[in-house]
Amino acid sequence: MTELALSLRRARRTKPKRDAEATKKRLLDAAESEFAKKGFAGARLGAIATAAAAQQALVHHYFGDKEGLYAAVLTRAVEATTSEGWDILQRIPTSPSRGRRAKGLELPTLRALIDAFVASMLRFFATHAALLSIVHHDARAGGAFTRELVTRTSKPVFDVVVTMLEDLARRGVVRRDVDVRQLCVSVFAMCAYPYYDEEFLSVLWPIDVRGAEFMDGRRREIVATAMARLAP
Repeated sequence: MTELALSLRRARRTKPKRDAEATKKRLLDAAESEFAKKGFAGARLGAIATAAAAQQALVHHYFGDKEGLYAAVLTRAVEATTSEGWDILQRIPTSPSRGRRAKGLELPTLRALIDAFVASMLRFFATHAALLSIVHHDARAGGAFTRELVTRTSKPVFDVVVTMLEDLARRGVVRRDVDVRQLCVSVFAMCAYPYYDEEFLSVLWPIDVRGAEFMDGRRREIVATAMARLAP
């Protein structure tokens, strides 16, 4: 068999898979936007399929029903950032991981840890700003799925970070008067706000909140603010 024939055979095997993944991504992106605007009850599968340039039957083929599509939208975003959070903790030798406590963590390493988490959260909100609106819709409707998903995925990462910071405060590596949970809320809010209220910021200044320059400056500002609060 010639090299050309082999290449054509490989292309036939891989193209449908690539097409399927691309279609699923378009459907998830369109669904994220639709659910954010209208909530679960108001979202229409036909509108999602049209926005994704796909047949509505493919929604049922890939996700089963509207509930399955909704779960896939939330799971895709939350599990991706959770996995990145565990990776950040694992890359720092003295940081805690699942079931392992931090030992000897000092301020330079702590700064690197906070920097990595802030960068991750900024990327998350820049990519999935609509998710905040979806979570709000879900909370008003009872929020059972979102609550279970966050409890199962994201909460353990934040629990490890809080435990680590509280241990550092007890040992005097960071300020003992720091309310760790309040600090985490502040950092979370500083990351989320530009994407949650993008329209208001655009009235004040011509800011591209997804541009590399803004995101880099935002990361440095948040890290500096957090470290100023933590440093003894």
